[in-house]
Amino acid sequence: MSRSKNPRRRYDPNRSLRRIAASQERKSAALPLDQSQTNDIGLIYHLSLDAIKGGCATEEMWSNLACSVNIALILAEQGMEEARIEDIKRAQDALMRAKGRSERFGTWGLDGDGIRDLQLAVTVHDSQMKTAPKAQVRAAINEMHRRMAAGDFLEIQ
Repeated sequence: MSRSKNPRRRYDPNRSLRRIAASQERKSAALPLDQSQTNDIGLIYHLSLDAIKGGCATEEMWSNLACSVNIALILAEQGMEEARIEDIKRAQDALMRAKGRSERFGTWGLDGDGIRDLQLAVTVHDSQMKTAPKAQVRAAINEMHRRMAAGDFLEIQ
């Protein structure tokens, strides 16, 4: 074989399958989460909210709520319910008060304003999850982890 001729690419029987899968993934990422996914996500946060309102929450439940509030804030900063940014920040403050209370007294609970603020933030999070494309939710989760590593966010356990 002469040097001027390019070598042939090795045959890959799965090449077209990978292209189809990548195309489907791109299409899926542009769609919002489906109903079962939003139900599963919402169930975790709402059960955690009920537990912390009742004063019988654990650190894991607090962490679930911190995660939802952090993601809600990032999505709001990206334009999804941007008017609710201050409400979400108040919910973050309520969670920090609850963490301080747990360190002092050993129980995870919220004050009255904290309950109201956190309920609103979880409601905002629910509506964002119903409308946000999967790719945007995934990007918000990655941004949340980046901010936590930098120390700019509520640390989830």
